[in-house]
Amino acid sequence: YFYFYKSMNSQYLSDLLEALSKNEGALLMQENDKPRAVLLSMEKYQGLTQSKPLIVDNPTISNSSTVLITGGTGYVGSHLANQLVSKGHKVVVIDNLSSGLKHNLPEQVLFYEGDITDELLLESVFNSYKFDAVVHCATNQQHCNPETSAESLGKDILGLERLSSAMNGSGPTQIIMVSSASVYGLPSEIPVSELAMRTPQTLLGYRYDIIERMLEHYVKYFGLRATIFRCPEVCAKSDNVNQINRESSILNEIKQVIEGKRESFVLNSNSYPTFDGTAIRDLLHINDLVQAITLSLDTPSLEPMRIYNVSSGVGVSMEQIVSLATELSGRMIPLTVKESKKPKPAVLVLNPARIVTELGFKAQFSDLETILKFSL
Repeated sequence: YFYFYKSMNSQYLSDLLEALSKNEGALLMQENDKPRAVLLSMEKYQGLTQSKPLIVDNPTISNSSTVLITGGTGYVGSHLANQLVSKGHKVVVIDNLSSGLKHNLPEQVLFYEGDITDELLLESVFNSYKFDAVVHCATNQQHCNPETSAESLGKDILGLERLSSAMNGSGPTQIIMVSSASVYGLPSEIPVSELAMRTPQTLLGYRYDIIERMLEHYVKYFGLRATIFRCPEVCAKSDNVNQINRESSILNEIKQVIEGKRESFVLNSNSYPTFDGTAIRDLLHINDLVQAITLSLDTPSLEPMRIYNVSSGVGVSMEQIVSLATELSGRMIPLTVKESKKPKPAVLVLNPARIVTELGFKAQFSDLETILKFSL
């Protein structure tokens, strides 16, 4: 600062100070039409440094809250509902039961059968409760099917639009959504940080990319505060939730081979530039995802948008998964190699540094052996 100040022409400094006073104490400095620096007056600087932190404890959320879970009878939603109820929170669920199981919910949950595209249903629910947060898990299960992907995406878009509109008119501002690591596509750096460019290569990735961009729009124009969790494949289950059919799950396919329902486990390739030629991925235990969501409820943010990678940060190869599954199950798992027509990353492992630092997250169940014991 001192060197910059002494090097200035006095007239230039005078012009800067005058411009600061006309622009509420803040100037964006540009070079070749690109932002390079921000100049603040002392008053503005002191005001910012003395302001509240971006992440604050909210006793209402952390002690006992009222949470709406859309799609709450599904895989993620039902695990979350059980965890929140066990911690004394009031949980309301909206679900059309297209893929979930109502009996996965604890009896304390207040359940509404219906679709979030139903504006009258949303109005009734939001008028009946004062929600502290909404966890959006209601997504169409046909998004990976090319024949139905456009229709299912349209339903997801309409559902999020009507849910956001209902929130905008009735009070709760915090919305939490689970997204997918597939939005990163073919990342240039491993492990992948939240700042990596989104370049989706699959229907799943495109879908979540569109939904994330929609949510960014609603945050900007509806005044919502959003937390997005980008996850690798989420797997395993807890004792009080019955397994919900997840055909795209790697571990579900391996389990079907073990049970004789599939002839073999299909590898997309065995010639990737990895140590054993098979793709390397990180896996996330459902209990660790639920932990991350619960932490975000306990530490709501004043930031408009938070994006977190939820991961152990440790990758395993497909061959390692099959080898350990064979050992634990005592059954041989035949492999079939079917080269993928679309490019897929050889390695896709997420960097969880931000969620560890800001929310205190630590993956407790996402080592491979624990995941397999909970899955097979």
